[in-house]
Amino acid sequence: MPYFYKGACPGSHYWQEANSPKVYGFTAAGVARAGREAIIRHITQYASASSPYLSLTSSFAIAAGYARSATQQSGVHGKVWELELDENDGLLINPIEEVLGKWPGASVHLHDWSAAMLPQLINGTPLPRHVISSVSATQQERRFPTNNISDALEAVAFAVRDAELLAHAIPSSRVLGYIPIP
Repeated sequence: MPYFYKGACPGSHYWQEANSPKVYGFTAAGVARAGREAIIRHITQYASASSPYLSLTSSFAIAAGYARSATQQSGVHGKVWELELDENDGLLINPIEEVLGKWPGASVHLHDWSAAMLPQLINGTPLPRHVISSVSATQQERRFPTNNISDALEAVAFAVRDAELLAHAIPSSRVLGYIPIP
């Protein structure tokens, strides 16, 4: 089975020994209604406290970066939880598929961005207006308003950047342990 990771910065819920995922597993903290809009909000607004989703990544480096996010300020080590999950067991949610929908050819529309434009989007910086206006009207209706990038497209870009997957809960039997991150 593949490995996935969840970063925990010092002081966060899953960093505390009393809330050890090795004993209790992972459970999303929020009670907000699940769905496409909740996924977009979770990814673009970092709204994990009220979200019905947990963020996981297939990248150890991304999880370690999150675990380090408060380490330098506190002097305490973060943690990266290592999880062994089967992608077909129904626990994982692909945010890209959920945001774009499951209609034929959904991923094709991401190829409209040239190699020069995608890095700006991935970095979270706005694209120039002339780039946005060069996309056909039909594609604009599906992806973003003409004046800015939609939260949906931003969520997709961030999910790609972070190799992100979501879940509502992960049982403790799938938690292998954690790696301290200085």
